[in-house]
Amino acid sequence: MKQSVCIFVAIGLSQSSKIYLSLLFRFAQMVIKTDPCDFSEMKIYPGKGSKFAGKDGKVHYFISSKCRSLYHQKIKPVKLTWTQAWRR
Repeated sequence: MKQSVCIFVAIGLSQSSKIYLSLLFRFAQMVIKTDPCDFSEMKIYPGKGSKFAGKDGKVHYFISSKCRSLYHQKIKPVKLTWTQAWRR
């Protein structure tokens, strides 16, 4: 599939552009969608963390039960040294 795409795109381009496009397709990497934790602001990778839907319909993403618990206790992340908010 990649070769047909590369040939289709490379029609009418210079030789250096064709080489660039072939290298681009050869070393292309898969993109992984990450969401930030609503409490700690750490990256949540696919298959990790949990979602919480509030009464207002807003969805919150948490990386761990620790973050979820502290969020519901209304503890401010700025006061905890392991969060990204404290480091700013």
